[in-house]
Amino acid sequence: MLISVIIPVYNSEKFLNRCVDSVLKQSYKELDIILIDDGSTDASGEICDKVACIDKRFEVIHIPNSGVSHARNVGIDASCGEYITFIDADDRIPNNYLENLYETIIESGVDLSICTITKIWHSGKKKKIQLPGSGTFDISELLLNFADYQKNRYLWILLWKDNLKRISWEYPI
Repeated sequence: MLISVIIPVYNSEKFLNRCVDSVLKQSYKELDIILIDDGSTDASGEICDKVACIDKRFEVIHIPNSGVSHARNVGIDASCGEYITFIDADDRIPNNYLENLYETIIESGVDLSICTITKIWHSGKKKKIQLPGSGTFDISELLLNFADYQKNRYLWILLWKDNLKRISWEYPI
């Protein structure tokens, strides 16, 4: 099953290579990786283009700056995977991140998997973040709690079935 990984990019040249490297090291390899350059004024757009030349799983879409929510919506529209997730350009993910989220969905037969993360600041401070209701959900449960995930912007800890984008929800702009 193909997983679409949507990465909004805005002035992230200091972190983008690290993020891309963590995606390339995923144990789950069937990926459609969409980099949305949201009008970056640094070298981020060029980095995106170079990555796409190296690995054909990457697609780059350059748009005028209009914010992360719009960039995510552009990525959703361009996605072709059976599952979708977001990763922020300044994030890195463990090598088994996507495989674990995917296997959880398959084993549970649900529509959405949510994981716990560890946020690490530049100072080295760490904080484990687990949202209320973390785990697996079917579509009816998701709709009850999705507004909280959008409001808190914890969109990079979700993997969901593509059919959820067909129910006409978008990220608020």
